[in-house]
Amino acid sequence: MAYIYHPKLGRVGIIANPSSVLPDLTHVVDVLAAPSSGVDVVGVFGPEHGFRGAAQAGHAGSTTVDPQTNLSVYNIYGLAPKNMTALFTQVGVETIVFDVQDVGARFYTFVWTMWDALVAAAASPTVTKFVVLDRPNPIGGVVIEGPVLEMEFASFIGRLPIALRHGS
Repeated sequence: MAYIYHPKLGRVGIIANPSSVLPDLTHVVDVLAAPSSGVDVVGVFGPEHGFRGAAQAGHAGSTTVDPQTNLSVYNIYGLAPKNMTALFTQVGVETIVFDVQDVGARFYTFVWTMWDALVAAAASPTVTKFVVLDRPNPIGGVVIEGPVLEMEFASFIGRLPIALRHGS
């Protein structure tokens, strides 16, 4: 399988989970972190359940070193955007790659992790690019239905007034 390297990515941080696999089921972080990729991956950021999926619901695990890639893995689950900005800056990330598959349900935390990471990246003095890898929605992604969030009930499982099944 061929992979594309883009030299202008700079120092790359990857937000990923177990759904972040290529067609041959190789994890995207394992591929990008391989010396042959030419990508300068400086850290992995784990959403809810963690980067490799070992954490329970409501958790992402602690900051660790991934034994397969020797990369630092940072827990970003539940971090406020300002704290995420500080982390991205501390790690020196120039490009964030977001690769987490979602089913388009408002109460799944992955879409809000992406939202918070976008806000954090926009405020970071080091991050200049944010790349979202487009994954097909496993339940179709074309139906939008259910109640729209009322803003007085906004939380980490619903930040904006979107439908319960938002179709992305």
